[in-house]
Amino acid sequence: MIRKPIKVIFFDAAETLFRTRGSVGEIYLKIAKKYGSKAAKEEIDDAFFYVFSKNPSPLISENVPSDERTGIERGWWYNVVKEVFTRVGMIPSFDNYFHEVYTIFKGSQGWELFPETIEVLTRLREKGYQTGMITNFDTRVYEVNRALGVAPLIDSLTLSSEAGAAKPSPLIFKTALKAHQVMPDEALHVGDSLSDDVRGAQKAGLQAVLIDRRRIYQPEENFVKIESLDELLHFL
Repeated sequence: MIRKPIKVIFFDAAETLFRTRGSVGEIYLKIAKKYGSKAAKEEIDDAFFYVFSKNPSPLISENVPSDERTGIERGWWYNVVKEVFTRVGMIPSFDNYFHEVYTIFKGSQGWELFPETIEVLTRLREKGYQTGMITNFDTRVYEVNRALGVAPLIDSLTLSSEAGAAKPSPLIFKTALKAHQVMPDEALHVGDSLSDDVRGAQKAGLQAVLIDRRRIYQPEENFVKIESLDELLHFL
């Protein structure tokens, strides 16, 4: 159960508040076909998740100027996507392809909200809760939030690339807490990763809720498990 009182509720971003419009392989392939790719969606999906899992997101000092930060993030993604197509078959004009696919994931062309997201965030704000986002996403999440209409419903945004630490490190959660000036046990974090979101939040002293839309995990006593964001309202 959730211990009260809770003052702020933090959310993960991708696969918690929003998701890709189809699989990554579908989105990559739709554009890649224009550049002559013959790869199958399943090949791209498999290659992407392998490459992504073995390349930790870049952690960038807070002293780095924003334009340089964006360049570092873009360079990291360039290398990831290039390795994906090195595995499934390189396409001509890769640089042009990468620019197009990187831009797709800046907004609503690449992402869509889960059906209940806006209503849940709105109701939480009406109930007096502060809200925040803690994510290992890069700085494109600012544009994604605006495009999907959630930006006005999020009070703070804590990114790994700006905090100098990524989930499950306690440091990124502590950075988020400072923005709201609350104690760890006054905060709740909701996310889809047992290791990054639940274990990471708990290690930093926050309460945690696991959103398990695919019913992958077994319930445990030390955190709440939900399958849709609207279930969260029943526990608060």
